Amino acid sequence: SGRRGRVQTTYYYGPNTAEMEQVTPINFNAVMRNIMGDEPQVLERIRNNEFNLGNIQKLIAYFKQVKAADKTQ
Repeated sequence: SGRRGRVQTTYYYGPNTAEMEQVTPINFNAVMRNIMGDEPQVLERIRNNEFNLGNIQKLIAYFKQVKAADKTQ
């Protein structure tokens, strides 16, 4: 019998591997605003709580999309 349930991915951030901290539901918005704050559109959606740990991949994809659009302008 195998284990059932979701696989939980853990995300970390920091200036280097020695100073990594875990991204949690509690610090998610603050961390993402800090990392992605140079993009006002992304910042606004983070502030509106449109993203969380459960859909962080969507946030990363959106951030990359906005960054790519900036380069073409």
